[in-house]
Amino acid sequence: PLDFYGKIIEICRKLDKKVLLDTSGQTLVKSLEYKPFMIKPNETELEAIVGEKLIEEQDILKAACKVHKDGVELVCVTLGGDGCIGVSKEGPFRLKAPSIETVNTVGSGDSFLAGCAVALTRNQSIEDVLKTGMACGMANTQFARTGHVSRELVDRFYSMVTVF
Repeated sequence: PLDFYGKIIEICRKLDKKVLLDTSGQTLVKSLEYKPFMIKPNETELEAIVGEKLIEEQDILKAACKVHKDGVELVCVTLGGDGCIGVSKEGPFRLKAPSIETVNTVGSGDSFLAGCAVALTRNQSIEDVLKTGMACGMANTQFARTGHVSRELVDRFYSMVTVF
């Protein structure tokens, strides 16, 4: 049901746990009513949330700021090889990394979210949370096996991510 994640978010909130939500469509839109801690939409998913086409990067930032203002503490819009845009109470962040050769991109979004989760459990800054997420997503692209990353690659890619 559309409120499935919402019910989970409510349970987690009572237990003082953060929910990092990665879903799409009407499930994502409905779940925003429950205000998860973090969402990770891509550009198309963000368009579905705000109900309009996002043409320029400024449009994406404006939409992410609106979702944040509506109660999601960390909104991170993934842009594939173009990095990501993050919005939190610390402000907006634009992250980029140099182009890298890829073997397989399947699972990179999940790896991104897993990296963010690890950094959040370590109480890292939002900037470091997003950099760790990007580094994990990038590391995932280096293996044919889906969802596989190595600590060595994460550390190397982390240092290549630029935040501005």
